[in-house]
Amino acid sequence: MAFILRLALQFGMPVGEMLDRMTGAELDLWAEFYDQEPWGYQVENWRMGQVCSTAANAAGGKKNGKPFHPKDFMPRRKPAGPVTIPESLPEWARARFLEKYRDG
Repeated sequence: MAFILRLALQFGMPVGEMLDRMTGAELDLWAEFYDQEPWGYQVENWRMGQVCSTAANAAGGKKNGKPFHPKDFMPRRKPAGPVTIPESLPEWARARFLEKYRDG
């Protein structure tokens, strides 16, 4: 479900409108593209973590005697709960994302 929300945000339209205008095949292509070139909150945090860990390591910083890692500088989030797919999504979208994203 997070992918559908990110894609709608990227397109600047409500989820329902995006799914009404997009075929299942096109949504699959976007999902494949996202798997290869992700965007959004997590990717931006990773990039910033890389910058911070590089700067900290260049300054001689160590964490328990080991170099810093980008994850050391990323926000910690609670583990996500179970994925819930709204009943209002079109059946084809529900089926695809229940199959692909149910377990993570």
